[in-house]
Amino acid sequence: VAATAALAEDLLAAAEATGPVTLSGPAGAGKRVLARWLHHESGRADGPLLAHACGAHDPASEERALFGPPAGAGGLLSRARGGTLVLDDPERLAPIVKAHLEAWLAGDQGSQSEDRAARLVLSTRSSLATWIASGRLRAALAQRLQRLELHVPSLAERREELGALTRGLVGRFAREIGRPAPELDDAA
Repeated sequence: VAATAALAEDLLAAAEATGPVTLSGPAGAGKRVLARWLHHESGRADGPLLAHACGAHDPASEERALFGPPAGAGGLLSRARGGTLVLDDPERLAPIVKAHLEAWLAGDQGSQSEDRAARLVLSTRSSLATWIASGRLRAALAQRLQRLELHVPSLAERREELGALTRGLVGRFAREIGRPAPELDDAA
């Protein structure tokens, strides 16, 4: 499908970049799958791939989860060093955590060199422009995150992919349980 081929091309180009990538689109569009693909196609494929659901904790717990305790490292950004950290719904981060993330992106990453720091992939339902317009994203942080944003269309907008997607998933699940994949016709 042309639209998906263009997205795949953009994703492969993004895999070669070093900065943060934002994948925006509706729930269920496959952003998490694309984030995993981005990681595996990048020069960081041998590094860790970690994910974090933002806003699930109070701000202090969230800050500790991402950056570690105040006295040292150990947070997800440190543990994802040399790899990728996927932040799901980062718009839900508290302002204080966003400020700390902005400082981390600005280079306050301790002894980590840029090529070894964790690469951020943001998975969000709304575009960064929407965050800015609503006041949920400061301009300085937006500048650091807006470098590479890819929109992932909903499956409803990619209906012609459903057959191949379904066959691929059914085949994968069949292999996982050691069974032959059932044949699916177009009506299925």
